[in-house]
Amino acid sequence: ANAHFSNMLLSFYLSSGQYSSNIIEVSQCIVHVEARPDSMYFSCTMPNLIVGSVGSGKGNEVVEQNLTRLGCKDDRDPGENGRRLAVLCAATVLCGEISLLAAQTIVGSDKSSFYVPEHYVALSVLAEEQGIDPEKYARGIGQNKIAMCTHDEDVVTLAAEAAAKVIEGEDVDAIDTVLFATETGIDQSKAAAVYVHELLKLPRKCRAVELKHACYSGTAALQLACGHVTRKPDRKVLVVASDVSRYDLDSPAEATQGCGAVAMRVSADPKLLEIEPASGCYSEDVMDCWRPNYRKTPLVDGKVSTMKYLSALTGAWEDYRENEGRAF
Repeated sequence: ANAHFSNMLLSFYLSSGQYSSNIIEVSQCIVHVEARPDSMYFSCTMPNLIVGSVGSGKGNEVVEQNLTRLGCKDDRDPGENGRRLAVLCAATVLCGEISLLAAQTIVGSDKSSFYVPEHYVALSVLAEEQGIDPEKYARGIGQNKIAMCTHDEDVVTLAAEAAAKVIEGEDVDAIDTVLFATETGIDQSKAAAVYVHELLKLPRKCRAVELKHACYSGTAALQLACGHVTRKPDRKVLVVASDVSRYDLDSPAEATQGCGAVAMRVSADPKLLEIEPASGCYSEDVMDCWRPNYRKTPLVDGKVSTMKYLSALTGAWEDYRENEGRAF
């Protein structure tokens, strides 16, 4: 079968002086797509293609210009210009089919939401307690409050609150994967995604996975979701990023604490955000922020972290450009 050969053929026929009445017969074609180990193979079969570079309808000035630009008015053996025109016609409709197929597999965020607890500590109060200018936080890091969890809140409840808004009033049967991104693990073995899956009463035929990686796990989850939906366009993935950030009291990082969660549904028919396939990556083992099992708060070196963020950004950008990413 084919999606819209007739549309492409009609445009090509009118611009090259062909008989448009032949469209019905000519558009009876087949598109073939084959997955190969390192690529995708596309082809179109057009058994009834009827075109010509001479004859009736070719005397029009615009048609003659188009045929000349296509290289179909050159001095060649009889039939060669017509054969070239047929090849160009087939290539045109194949490009149209590939473009449409690509449009059908666009992946992105279909719906999103976030949740932040109602309780907070004003940074002006913290600044007063520390005896420093409140503007250091208000203007220095652009932050005015620290969100605080109550005794009955954690990364799971925050995630469930955010995700509940995403699936509210929606058919959840298409969701076959829950990806929970965090760096605040609540269990050394059981995935936090399983708790969210249960709280939201999602289908049993669903994988629930937790991803842990400081500052990156949310992006990793989103990339994995896009890959899964590209492979199975009829499926949807619920991506949740939730965290409770804690630092040592009276440390330079204390003011950057907080908590919250964001959730998004990734689908092949995004209404909110399209995510292009090109991306860049970069990895390096850096001891700028880590929390060993024996500690409740992480060990942090802010200056090293800032410099490594910049170098990682440069590395990821270079890889992105090498992978056909957009120019800056």
